[in-house]
Amino acid sequence: ALALIPSMLSCGIRVRPRWRPDDPAVREIVRLSGWTFGFVLANQLAVFVVSAIAVSIGAATLTAYTYASTFFQLPFGIVAVSVMTTVAPVLASRFAKGDTAGFAEHFGLGLRRMLAGVIPAVVGYLLLARPAISLISLGAGHSTGGARLTATMLELLSLGLPGFCIYLLAILAFQSMRDTRTPFFLYLLENGLNIVLAFVFRGTLGGKGLALSLAVAYSVSAVAALVALRARVGGLG
Repeated sequence: ALALIPSMLSCGIRVRPRWRPDDPAVREIVRLSGWTFGFVLANQLAVFVVSAIAVSIGAATLTAYTYASTFFQLPFGIVAVSVMTTVAPVLASRFAKGDTAGFAEHFGLGLRRMLAGVIPAVVGYLLLARPAISLISLGAGHSTGGARLTATMLELLSLGLPGFCIYLLAILAFQSMRDTRTPFFLYLLENGLNIVLAFVFRGTLGGKGLALSLAVAYSVSAVAALVALRARVGGLG
């Protein structure tokens, strides 16, 4: 953040903070942040429950799940976030102007661009997860069994990568419409599914079931988010 200050100054931007708690913009942020705080709590509850299930299976399960989740989010951080960063201001601008057709068009464009990078990443994970994780884990001194479990979890998680990215892009679209209430209920759906399926899959798949539950939860929630968004704007471009 500090490194950006010289660029801001060179552009003639001067930030002068002012204490205005009654400003309409502040009131709007407070109104929206209430629902946001709610789904943050829902996320943290799901993380706690799934982590507790992993610990109950074994410490190695939690370690493998954590490592697999880190690799799982890599394509999202590189591809999806880049697309979302460029799409967000356009969506907000189109919605503010009442241009729902333009809103849908740019959402669809962002969705296609995102999936063009994410789907190859899924294929890459399914093909290379085992040799890549084995190489990294063994190089760091981890056991062969732990590397195998991490790779399997990554494969299962990667099945939900498109759903994960689509879901978060849809959430961004709702936030561009100044709607955090709908995302709150969508997060309740996603986290609720994740917790229930984690218990269900644990009995048959053990630690691997935690990865599958997350993949299924985000995939189902992505469909629900697209349906809800389509109902709001009349199409998705």
